[in-house]
Amino acid sequence: MSVQLHQEPVHTEPEFVQFEVEDQVATIWLNRPEVRNCVNWALLEQFGAALERAEQDPDVRVVLVPRARPDLLRRR
Repeated sequence: MSVQLHQEPVHTEPEFVQFEVEDQVATIWLNRPEVRNCVNWALLEQFGAALERAEQDPDVRVVLVPRARPDLLRRR
């Protein structure tokens, strides 16, 4: 009996970054609205992975990092 190991890591933490490619544009959204997208180590790792993914895709010409909602960045 043999066991095959998966090459991809298993993620147990929440997804703090969303990634999408459309019309040669990669869009990366930060997804921590409960803390106004405050950066933590997991978000940094996921953001770096999304940037690497965009860099490795030959069809991507532009990377956008838009804000999800204007009120998340507004000072009170």
